[in-house]
Amino acid sequence: MKKVVSFLLTAAIMLVVAVPFAAAKPSAMSLLQACKITVDKQVLFIKEDDEARTATIKLACDPNKVDYSDISYSLVGGQVDADAEGREIKVTAVKGGAGFVKIEHDEYIAVKIRFRVFSTFDKETPEQRVKPELSNKQKALIADYKSYMIQVSNASEHESRALDAYNNNRYVDSSNKSAVYAVFNKQVVPNYSKFLYSLKLIKPKTAELTAIHKNVLQHAQLRFDGFSMMKQSMAGAKLNSKMYDQGYAKVNQGTTYSDKAVDQLDKLSDKLLSLEEEL
Repeated sequence: MKKVVSFLLTAAIMLVVAVPFAAAKPSAMSLLQACKITVDKQVLFIKEDDEARTATIKLACDPNKVDYSDISYSLVGGQVDADAEGREIKVTAVKGGAGFVKIEHDEYIAVKIRFRVFSTFDKETPEQRVKPELSNKQKALIADYKSYMIQVSNASEHESRALDAYNNNRYVDSSNKSAVYAVFNKQVVPNYSKFLYSLKLIKPKTAELTAIHKNVLQHAQLRFDGFSMMKQSMAGAKLNSKMYDQGYAKVNQGTTYSDKAVDQLDKLSDKLLSLEEEL
């Protein structure tokens, strides 16, 4: 129920909880955002000593994002063998050529680590390369996506503060109008203004993220306008219920654009998950 009018003709308005855009967005898609992956060397030699034949891949993952038991690896090309030991993967040269160890997680873009393998030190040739499987356009999209998600996440801290204050003061009538107005004046509108300003500073580089950001900006602008109208409706001696309702409608209208943006991000997420990133 949005509005209740008492027998004393005093307006009392009850609003639905507003959810931050950040709460609905997909998680970061690159495994490199959840795990720091390092390798001590990527050129190996079959007929040299143990140190030259082997390499170690180390994983250090954020436990809030990734469970190590959900990470797996596979070999591409047959040039190396590998064995997992705790949070390390021991790699051993098998045959000459170039191949990969691919590290995978169902919710992230896989990471492939390239190894060049030679028989002895004197056989190494710098020309031996593996053609990258990602095009420059795909690499640019992954980079833009990672950058965009970080920037939106940082900006959304302001939105979360605004909506926490808003959701804790969702009821207004003649008895608490002044108190609710103070919350809108000091917390809701200023924090949402910072959120909108932060979003306007974000400049995606790819067409996909530009289209998504257009909807995110529309979402934020409508919500900001709505909260501003709701604040203004409480500024006078009496609550202006009509203006309050108009502001509330704008807040809801903004949600339709965030829903579009989340749907677009979901589709982009599926697209990115089909790719593999090379370390």
